[in-house]
Amino acid sequence: MKNLIAKKALINISIFFMILATAFLSLGIIIFLNKNSFQPTILSFLGTIVCLLFALLAKPTKN
Repeated sequence: MKNLIAKKALINISIFFMILATAFLSLGIIIFLNKNSFQPTILSFLGTIVCLLFALLAKPTKN
C-alpha cells in the first residue's frame, strides 16, 4: 500500500514539473516572438530544461 502511495506521489511530482516546464517554454516563446530582450528567453529555456530533468528524476520506475 505504501509503495502505491509513493508511486502516485512521484507521478504527481513528475506531472507538476512537466506543467512547469511547459509554462517556462511558453513564456520563452512569447518573449522570443516579442523580441524585447534576449536574456529572459535564455532563462526561460534553461528553466524548461531544468524542469524536464527534475521530471525525469521523479519518474517512477517499473517494479
